[in-house]
Amino acid sequence: MDDNTVRSRQKKTTNESKDQILDQEKEEKMLLKNRKQVADNYDFGDIQKLPANIRDIMEKRFLRLIAWELYFGYIFWTIFFGIGPMVMFFPMVKLAIDGYEVLILSLASPIILTSSFVNNIAEVCV
Repeated sequence: MDDNTVRSRQKKTTNESKDQILDQEKEEKMLLKNRKQVADNYDFGDIQKLPANIRDIMEKRFLRLIAWELYFGYIFWTIFFGIGPMVMFFPMVKLAIDGYEVLILSLASPIILTSSFVNNIAEVCV
């Protein structure tokens, strides 16, 4: 091959790559031009600047969302605060243990567990 054909091929490839770069730049400019301005749309407390679908959710489904939140909040907090007493009091009822006995046991447990006798038993079992 002579130098002229090699140079012409190099020019073609460089021209093609330049065209591709220009096309990519045009696409990027078009995307930047057509994108929504996020900071301008969402000022706090201004419902007119919100997108239409979010405005519809806030206006039309507001009561449904509040009802869901109340229901699921009630279920969550009931389970959260109900498991502890259930675990605590169910065995006490089955074993016929009073609350005062459990209170004395819980207050005296540090003293009982730090004694050398209980410590020796625990070391033997382990």
